[in-house]
Amino acid sequence: MIAALVGAAQGRIAVMAGGGLNEHNIRGVVSSTGVLEVHFSGRTRLESTMSYRNPTVPLRASQPESEYQRLVADPERIELMREAVRLALDQS
Repeated sequence: MIAALVGAAQGRIAVMAGGGLNEHNIRGVVSSTGVLEVHFSGRTRLESTMSYRNPTVPLRASQPESEYQRLVADPERIELMREAVRLALDQS
C-alpha cells in the first residue's frame, strides 16, 4: 500500500511511513516502499524516579505493569534507525 502511494505521488507530495517502526524493521520498510521520510518515536521504557509509591492508589487504570515506568527518547535507538534509513536510501 505504501509503495503504491509513493508511486502515485510521483514526488508531488511526501509519503511518510510510521507506526511500529524500530531499529529492526525500518531499513526494510524504506527499501521496500521507496519512502524518503519516516516517523518513529525511538523511545525506551525506564523505571520512574518517583520516590514515594503508594500501592493502594493506582496512577492509571490500564497497563498496571508500567505503573512506575516512563517512556523517554533513546538517542542510541534513534541513531540506529537513522543509520538504517541512510543505508536503505544509499542502496536505492
